Amino acid sequence: MNPKRTSSGQGWRPYEPTLRDISRACEHIQAGWSERERDKRAGRLRAVTWVPPSVDWSALAEAANEDQKSSQSPGGIELDV
Repeated sequence: MNPKRTSSGQGWRPYEPTLRDISRACEHIQAGWSERERDKRAGRLRAVTWVPPSVDWSALAEAANEDQKSSQSPGGIELDV
């Protein structure tokens, strides 16, 4: 607390801000906050959700079929690859 001299000039007393002083100081501080900081302090942080990569199953099946076809000899006998 910041001590202040009493109005009569005798002695010191602790600084006791009014509710209005406190509100103004809070507004001044919060004016410098980003939207993210404001949300964080209000408990409204937006969750960042990780989504795994998706797989195109039809393309995967096609690739598997292509691999299977290329591993077979023209006579229909499978080669050991």
